[in-house]
Amino acid sequence: MVQLINTSYFWVRGFGYQPSYAATGLDIWRHFDAHLIAAELGRAKAYFPSTNAIRLWLSFDAYLHDPGRFVANFATALDIAGRHGLRVMPCLFNNWHSIPDFGGVAAEMVAYWGSPKREVNHFFRYVDDLVTPHGNDERIFAWDLCNEPFNSGREELFIPWLKDLRAQAKQSGASAPITIGVPPSLKLLELVEPLCDVLTPHLYGDSAADDAFVDFANRVGKPMFAGETGWGSLDDGTRLKTLHMELSSLLEHEVGFLIHVLQHSLVADCHRPEFGPVSEVGFMGCVEADGTLRKGYASIRKYFS
Repeated sequence: MVQLINTSYFWVRGFGYQPSYAATGLDIWRHFDAHLIAAELGRAKAYFPSTNAIRLWLSFDAYLHDPGRFVANFATALDIAGRHGLRVMPCLFNNWHSIPDFGGVAAEMVAYWGSPKREVNHFFRYVDDLVTPHGNDERIFAWDLCNEPFNSGREELFIPWLKDLRAQAKQSGASAPITIGVPPSLKLLELVEPLCDVLTPHLYGDSAADDAFVDFANRVGKPMFAGETGWGSLDDGTRLKTLHMELSSLLEHEVGFLIHVLQHSLVADCHRPEFGPVSEVGFMGCVEADGTLRKGYASIRKYFS
């Protein structure tokens, strides 16, 4: 078993978070419900008292609809997380697409709107409006530039775009480390590594026990934690067995983690069939739609200590 050398993010114990009330990033942030978000993050602390971090998915689409309102809602979300003792990794962009589609970027969008020919770079404006007020905000422990940017290919297009986003975030005053969340592929991790201050691969299944990811982090001399883990299932026992395997392996490697996801949500992969289409990943939540802890999940509290 290879152990991570730079364990500066071994402290990370938390969840990816999607509010329960909407299926898309646009709707989540346009119809921002601060009271429900506060209740749901409070539930995370009640069920898993040692939770200390969340990965908060943002929405470029909602920002374009109303920039001022979105930036204000983001500040409110940080306040809520802070009151619960949670540090935040905002995820700025998304290129994972499912049913219903969360929203995000696509190659065509990046190629056209990221061109120097455009009078306004809306990507840069978005990054600047979010990062500038929070560049030294201690509640933010990392900035995730984009969730799974290569899911539709076009690495030759997305790599320069990500490089420009990183430069813009740094120029806007980001003091927290920059990262890019990628699926459990060493090839993809190698692609984004030069742009990352901390590595956050999504380590599911056997990848959570694979020494190769830790070997790579040690070789490049960077810290690492699992930006996503906890492959789902509609069957409670199957999902729980997977969580025990993945979390125990990560901690043996001295790698921190963010389980995907905290709870039931209308967002894809975050609900049971009665709430919409379900993919092969099943249900990834740890808390049910009625707010109760999923059956047997008290047993994973030990991994948060």
